[in-house]
Amino acid sequence: MPILIVPDNLKSGVVNSNYYEPELTRAYQELGEHYNLTALPARVRKPRDKAKVERAVLAVERWVLAPLRKEKFTSLAALNTAIQELTTALNNEQLREFGVSRSELFERLERAVLKPLPETRYEVATIKQAKVNIDYHIEFDQHYYSVPYQYVRQEVWIRATEFNVEIVLDKSRLALHPRCRKPSGYTTLPEHMPSNHLAVHSRKADIFLEWARAIGPETAQLVERVFTLVRHEEQGYRTILGFQRLAKTYTAVAFETAAKEANGAGVSSCKRVKGIIARQYADNLTKLEHADTPPVLHSNLRDPKNYH
Repeated sequence: MPILIVPDNLKSGVVNSNYYEPELTRAYQELGEHYNLTALPARVRKPRDKAKVERAVLAVERWVLAPLRKEKFTSLAALNTAIQELTTALNNEQLREFGVSRSELFERLERAVLKPLPETRYEVATIKQAKVNIDYHIEFDQHYYSVPYQYVRQEVWIRATEFNVEIVLDKSRLALHPRCRKPSGYTTLPEHMPSNHLAVHSRKADIFLEWARAIGPETAQLVERVFTLVRHEEQGYRTILGFQRLAKTYTAVAFETAAKEANGAGVSSCKRVKGIIARQYADNLTKLEHADTPPVLHSNLRDPKNYH
């Protein structure tokens, strides 16, 4: 491995393309830490910062891509073999300015100073920031993963690979879960729950039910059904918080009407209820716009006899 690499100033790798101190993405930083190398992105619109790479690309286009442009291959292995043969010929070709080939320069100058590769290969990961919800879960790719309850409402980093989802705070791992691609599902570890889990969450459930009964019987029935459909009570909190937001946005009366329709259809997700209440709200506006309003009569209006 080299000690320093000079990549392009690509948006997926550089958060802030500062002239003096470019800020790399977290994934790029982890790549450098894994291989113990430093990445110094080229300046914007400064191809001379990586002139050797630009020349190498040009050489590959002429020596490898151009000869193969009219060839037909029936397998990936055959294509790789052809590329390997042309690449070897390119590296063995003598450079006029040095009198030696690229392969000889590599063996003479570079191989001895390269560092050995680490034992494990860097695993490409999707990294994003998230906030731990009151149900001590974070959402990634439409699935919910638990975090120790002490970190509720804190900002954490999610590092997801093909098989695992890691949750990190200040470079300390809070949780590691097998990746699950089930939409709207929950992955919850018992050790992440508070010791007084049942007592604490029963009180929270009572608060939600009390709010629902204040809205109306249909809302209360809807909230009760949410709790019966989840494995753990806290898994329903996020949905009911969405209900509360809808009741504030469209009024409690409108939400109670939508809850009645949702109960009749067996619907309990916040997304479906939002669709119902939005449609009902739009229908009511349409009715008001097309309603036949009686004429306004008062002394300042002229009747037909005033016009000739």
